[in-house]
Amino acid sequence: MRKKYAFPFCESHLRDLRKSYIQGYIEKVEEDLTFLEELTQGIGLLPDGDGRNLAKFSLRNYFNIIVNEDNPQIDLTPNFKSESLIDMEKLDQDHPLRPLLLKTGGVLSSEIFYKWLSEMFNTFFTTPDDYIKVRNYVKKIQDGLCDNSTTSSYGKKLIECATPFLESIKIKNKRELSLIWKNIVDSWLQISFPNSSAPPLQTLTVSYSLLDIHPLF
Repeated sequence: MRKKYAFPFCESHLRDLRKSYIQGYIEKVEEDLTFLEELTQGIGLLPDGDGRNLAKFSLRNYFNIIVNEDNPQIDLTPNFKSESLIDMEKLDQDHPLRPLLLKTGGVLSSEIFYKWLSEMFNTFFTTPDDYIKVRNYVKKIQDGLCDNSTTSSYGKKLIECATPFLESIKIKNKRELSLIWKNIVDSWLQISFPNSSAPPLQTLTVSYSLLDIHPLF
């Protein structure tokens, strides 16, 4: 099939391997790189201006560039001010926010929460434990969130837009999920785009991000 088709490597393949490499699985990563080299024959799907194109490029060189780059930094700024006092006796022992709230005496403000998110963003690239904890806890969120009687208009909007996704967590069949997935993503995007349609690339990114959190995947 090589006479008709190219089988390129892309950045996402190498970034997946980067995580394993950083965690010390050097031999396994070497096996995967060797396999990719044979499969792709040095052809990659590489960034070129505003698009991506097939090009000849050393997979090993590309991987070394990715391994040696710094983790991206984000600085999140809340778009509203809020503060809540959490009853620590009622909070689950495995709640992802519990370690943070123990330090703050149960106080959770929008500034504290966004600082926590920024710090978590960095660990997601190197240590998957925190990410796995958050991902697994999503299954428990629905009942508590959807029964919340918040008086905040922003909070009500968040719950309204997130509810279709949270309800979909109970779905155990991929075919059934696929029939409503577009509506789920559109509802979620209304959080950031209440009066307009989201750009196609952001729609695709959010769709994959939500699939990554869904228990079926």
